[in-house]
Amino acid sequence: MGEAYAGQLRNPKQLRHVLPGVIISVVTREKVVKHMKMARYFGIPFLIYLTLTSAKEKNPFIFSNDGRRDVEKTTSVTWAKHAMQGYSLRVWMSNQMSMGIVAWDPFPVPLNGCSSTLGIGMEYPVGSCIEHLFGAGPVIGGLINGVRHVSEGYNTNGPYMEFLPEKQDTARDKIWRTNAGTETYHPNGDGYSGYYYVHGLQVNRRGCDDDNDGKTDEDDLDGQDNDGDWNPATDDIGADGIPDSLEVSCTGKRYDPVYNPDPNYDNYDPASFDKCRLDAGGNYIRKRDKDKYTEHNGVADHGEPHVDEDYAAISENDMYFAATDTFRSVPMPNHFSMGIKLFQKTYAWREPFAEGMIPMDYYFVNIGHYVIDSVWVGFFADFDVGPISKGGYYNDDYACYFPDLRCGYINNALDRGATPGGIVVLGTPRALDSLTYIWQWHGYTNPGTVDSEIYSYMKGDPFPDALIKPCQSPSAPTDTRFFFSFGPFRTMSPGDTLKITIALVSGNGIDAGPNNLRQNAENALKLYLNGFQTPLTLPAPPLRISNLTTKPYGVKLEWGSHLDSTGLHDPTSIWDDSNKIAGSFPDTSW
Repeated sequence: MGEAYAGQLRNPKQLRHVLPGVIISVVTREKVVKHMKMARYFGIPFLIYLTLTSAKEKNPFIFSNDGRRDVEKTTSVTWAKHAMQGYSLRVWMSNQMSMGIVAWDPFPVPLNGCSSTLGIGMEYPVGSCIEHLFGAGPVIGGLINGVRHVSEGYNTNGPYMEFLPEKQDTARDKIWRTNAGTETYHPNGDGYSGYYYVHGLQVNRRGCDDDNDGKTDEDDLDGQDNDGDWNPATDDIGADGIPDSLEVSCTGKRYDPVYNPDPNYDNYDPASFDKCRLDAGGNYIRKRDKDKYTEHNGVADHGEPHVDEDYAAISENDMYFAATDTFRSVPMPNHFSMGIKLFQKTYAWREPFAEGMIPMDYYFVNIGHYVIDSVWVGFFADFDVGPISKGGYYNDDYACYFPDLRCGYINNALDRGATPGGIVVLGTPRALDSLTYIWQWHGYTNPGTVDSEIYSYMKGDPFPDALIKPCQSPSAPTDTRFFFSFGPFRTMSPGDTLKITIALVSGNGIDAGPNNLRQNAENALKLYLNGFQTPLTLPAPPLRISNLTTKPYGVKLEWGSHLDSTGLHDPTSIWDDSNKIAGSFPDTSW
């Protein structure tokens, strides 16, 4: 055990980025101490007394300002997956269900060229080096047998994360990727690969019956057989989608049912060795890992027939991932698992209609045995807005809310060039105007880490007459964050799914000028209400411009099929001058 002094630091989560691999337990936390975000810039601890311990010695308690000991929930895990999502607006995400800088916790966020020491959790516009997001993530709460419980993807008091992937890197524990239109090969096996790629079959077309089973989009891209048609007798051919009979070994030998029954050494067979791959010590490996040796392993794997064979790609860059609050890799004796699997889908486009937005669907699935009553959903959001070149930029922020858009945001009041960041609610199973909304900006300590207190916050019990807190003043900026919840939703019985859709948004300004945050939030809502069907852009016909050299002079504009060898852009052939297309729709169509 070692000891160190640190000061002007915000909370233990920050030192994880300064001292990777070191677990820090706060022995005391005084109100007069400034926030710990300064640690990102100095790279060294000073002033506040801390105790450094190993993981096994980690103190299971943290101390609240009133001296109570709160049972610590959990931190991030080192085996989580990470991916950058977006184009004009980019954000780090992870399958520990957190976004921003904390998506990489307990590691530093990767550098992006803006600084020699700092990466960015969320940037807008790309290349601006303007940070927007320290951390954000979802939370779900409800009553189980009359007791208040919550499970959090992120909590600004920690970070605490209660949706985690398991330690074993399974064939399903990935960040899955696809895109609308023709897919290309995914060599990492996290998308279009295996059987359907080998046979040239597209399986990502939205609204299409890709597998000819009479259903559409029924088998999500998640490495699992969601529609129950995988047959172990015929489909268990391995993630490469190639059966033994068509394989060739690493030494060039072809299949032989007696002498070479497993040419690629990808069959699950704990009694035999992999003669094509060696471990770090140069030894042959036993074929006993079902997630690596996927042929004849008795498990439906991505890449095999009837697995991920009919899903709907939405955007130019879809990313899907999942975690549960029932994880077993991290011992959590004080965590009550609600029995929730959280499946997240995120979407991004390059086109101007999607400027400054990243929509995302959250599917909360009750995979447990409890009936969950009085369900509320919310988000912890710690938007740190400002140029990373300025130390302490996050102290220049203020939080505000658009009630009509159901959009909370944080903006930097002082630093030139800073752009705001926020969250807008797009859809729920209930009409948006029928829900109760709670939006509260707060400091570091609210609403705490105790389930019952967080659930009370989600319902608005501590502030029944001020569910929406008045905006902070730009003239008194501070390091701020907000808690945003809405509900209630119907009882979730085992097997039920609750789908929530939100979007991260930014813009060049709040509500004035082109491409502002309000406008982009409105566009995100329009896109959602249109089923994420993107606006139709008519093709421009080939155009020839020539100058008239004789009287009356002028310019000649010329277009037509004689200029278009493809015949696709000839206005005389595509112009619907008699409304035949509109007339083909039923009378009830808008």
